[in-house]
Formats: sequence, C-alpha cells, structure tokens
Amino acid sequence: MRRRVLPGIALVVLATLGYAGWRVHDYFRTETVRIDDRLALILGGGGNTAVLVCDDGVLVVDTKLMRPGRGLADQIRTLTNKPVRTIVNTHYHLDHTHGNVNYPPGTNVMAHRRTRTHLVKLDRGFWEFGPAWELLPKDLVEDRADLRCGDETVRILHLGRGHTDGDVVVHLVGRGVILTGDLFLRNQYPSIDRRGGGSGVDWPETLDRLLAIPNVRDYVPGHGGVATRDDVIRFQSYLRSVVTQVREGVRRNESLPAIASGIDLQAFDDFNGIPFLRSPADNVRAVYEEITGVPPPGAKQRP
Repeated sequence: MRRRVLPGIALVVLATLGYAGWRVHDYFRTETVRIDDRLALILGGGGNTAVLVCDDGVLVVDTKLMRPGRGLADQIRTLTNKPVRTIVNTHYHLDHTHGNVNYPPGTNVMAHRRTRTHLVKLDRGFWEFGPAWELLPKDLVEDRADLRCGDETVRILHLGRGHTDGDVVVHLVGRGVILTGDLFLRNQYPSIDRRGGGSGVDWPETLDRLLAIPNVRDYVPGHGGVATRDDVIRFQSYLRSVVTQVREGVRRNESLPAIASGIDLQAFDDFNGIPFLRSPADNVRAVYEEITGVPPPGAKQRP
C-alpha cells in the first residue's frame, strides 16, 4: 500500500510545484501596451508600471522589483531621451518600489505618507542604506495632489484603506485612465496586508470612491491586464462576499475553520492567485481576524 501511495504523493507535489512555477513565471513576464505616443504601460515584472512622457521629463508610476526594474529603466530610454523626473509609488510593497534604486538620487519620489513609514519600518533592511535611502518617497501625499505633465493633469488620490492604509491611485484625467496599484487586481485574489494597515472590511467602500470618479475609460490594476469598470465591480463583489459571509459566521459564533469550510466563493473560481501569497483562504482569515479583533502580525500587544 505504501509503495502505491508515495508515487501518488510525489505526483501531487510535482504538479503543485509545476503550477507554482508557471504562475511565478507569468508574474515576472512583461508586456508593453502603448496607449498613445506619450503613455506606455509596462505590465508584469512585479507590479504594473505606467510611463508618461512630459515636456521636461518622465513620470513613472511604480518601479517593479529591483532586477526587472533595471529592464524597465532600460526600456524607458528606448521610449524617450528625457530623464525620469518623478516616481509615484502606489504603496510600499517591494514589487512596486524596489526598482526606485535604478534611478539617480534626487529623483522626486511621491507616495502617501504612510507608505514611507511602512518602507522605513517594515522593509527597513532594503531602504536603510544608500542608494536606496536616497530614493525613498520624500514628496508625501495626504489625500490628493495634482501635477501637470504636458497637457495632462495627473491626480494622485488616497481613497481609504484597502490593500494597505497608504494606497494611492493615479488618475490621468485627460486620458480617462486610472492606475490603481494593488487596490484593484483584474481577475485575481487580493492580498489584505493587515500589517501594513490594510482592511478587508473597509476595502469595498474604498472601491466605491474609486468607481465614483467620472469619465474613466481604462483601469490599470496593480497586476493583470488593462480592465474595465465591470472588472472593478466584480473584484469589489468578491470582497463584499468574503466580508458578508465571514461576518455572518462570526455572528453565529463559529470558529475560523468552520467559517472557512462553509464559505461559498464559487462565483470567483476563475480568479488567480500567486502561490503562497494570495488565496481565498488568506482573505477569509484576514477578514475574520479583523472582525474579531485579532492584532495584525507584529503589532504591539496592549498591557
């Protein structure tokens, strides 16, 4: 019996590793989408990136992981001979920020003030030495900041808690394009970063404020392809379903395992995750802990 079971287990392990490898490869692969002669989207290689050529330089939204970010910096030089003047980091995670180090010290880096705090405290090992220290965000946003880039108004907005408590979206007003960072993912399970102040409970209402922004044609997620308003609404519906079902289970005084075993998310089975990082089980656990008051990982306990 044991001889039959072990090969079966080996096949399951190999299949799991193969799927994980395929997902990781897909995560690092890049694709360039030209919106017009001034705006390009570099999808993948970490978080999605927007490159907007202004009159006197280039604005970059999210700079990817460090190594794929080197390729991004090289690619920008093929698009224009103008220097990168401004970087916007939509939140603190390394797949959106570590590529900052591929640009000269003195480059203007913008982010929400809590994003800088998280970089310094939660990702300290990367940022505490040069040149990374010099590429931390210094131009800090609270609720809104407006920039001009040629004929484009670039509006940076903090809409509320979701993926973290420092998420910003970047609205290219004239083009009707919004770059959402990981506040929205196209057909993918989210990550609720409670250590970074994220909130599964607040997230659907934050997306209400995103959807209330008028005249938006394209939503560029933190990961995945360019999306529509309907894609955002479906992502929001997933989050609402998780919160509603977990809240009902807590009201019935059910344990986390009982809630997790009974939750129904089949309508979203076509969503993808990233191995070991994002899954429905992770989302259910994070919402359960938030509703029941379990402190985030690393939080100081009150005496």
